[in-house]
Amino acid sequence: IIDFRHIVMTMAGFTGGPVTAVTAAIISSLYRHNMGLSGSMYGITNIIVFACFGSILGRYLKSNQNGKKPLFWFGIGIVMSFMLLFIFAFIPQWSSDSETVLRTVSGPLLIITPLATTIIFNFYFWTYNFFDKASERFRGAEERFSKAFQLGPHMMTIIKGSDYRYVDVNSRFLAAKCLARENVIGKTPTEIGMPEREY
Repeated sequence: IIDFRHIVMTMAGFTGGPVTAVTAAIISSLYRHNMGLSGSMYGITNIIVFACFGSILGRYLKSNQNGKKPLFWFGIGIVMSFMLLFIFAFIPQWSSDSETVLRTVSGPLLIITPLATTIIFNFYFWTYNFFDKASERFRGAEERFSKAFQLGPHMMTIIKGSDYRYVDVNSRFLAAKCLARENVIGKTPTEIGMPEREY
């Protein structure tokens, strides 16, 4: 009955924004509707509410520093648990034993949802920061390579291996060959008049 899709829907809205949240909610709701069974109204309401909740979180908290603190996400998990229990209590699903089911699932929901939310969202921020830092390091290395390539004392070129077209050339090459960059990039050595023995 309780499958923790509310965490998945919240994450979809948080990471992908409203378009992703709506897409995920439509697909999940159609699937839940086709399953039928008792509780489908609860399941569909759950999907829609948490997709919207994730979109709101993503809009206001994605770049906020609070988004990176485990205690904050534990609190969000508790809020999500109570939202889920509220939906569970007020959306009709089972005629006779709704109260028994609510008592049975309340404990696990109040424990598992905050823990799972904390783990999932902190993992998201950890990977996001990891790749962001890696991207910064890559940009720095690319800038250093570009400077070394352009300012090197020797003629240097980068040629695509598949069709032997110039991807980049340094200023020393251009000066020695009396060529302009726009007349070299994208052309083959033969097209710019280089003898075969020179490349």
